[in-house]
Amino acid sequence: MLLGFGPYRKVSLAELLSYANFYDGKKVCTKGYFVETQNYSVIKVSLNEDEFTRSAWVKIGDQKIFPTKSYDKSAIVATICGYFESRRDGAFGTSPFWIHQITIESFKTEGELLNEANF
Repeated sequence: MLLGFGPYRKVSLAELLSYANFYDGKKVCTKGYFVETQNYSVIKVSLNEDEFTRSAWVKIGDQKIFPTKSYDKSAIVATICGYFESRRDGAFGTSPFWIHQITIESFKTEGELLNEANF
């Protein structure tokens, strides 16, 4: 699904996380692995690391990235656009451990849905 990429600054996820203070409070578009479980929704640079490493919490709202809700670990490559926030005190997530958050305003997925057995 693609809802529009108008006023957003395109930035790689690695750069966004490395220079988070520069992008804090800005609208960005970034591409990475969107990973969702029953406990968290994050965008990650790599699937080879745990959910806290090189990742940002994704605040979904009414958006549906996966057509059906699965409580298994699922992932898909996605470009996510929205409002980016960064706090050094671990303020984001249902368990507030993530220091970065993107509130989705639009997104586009590509490729096949991956389940935990594939990564």
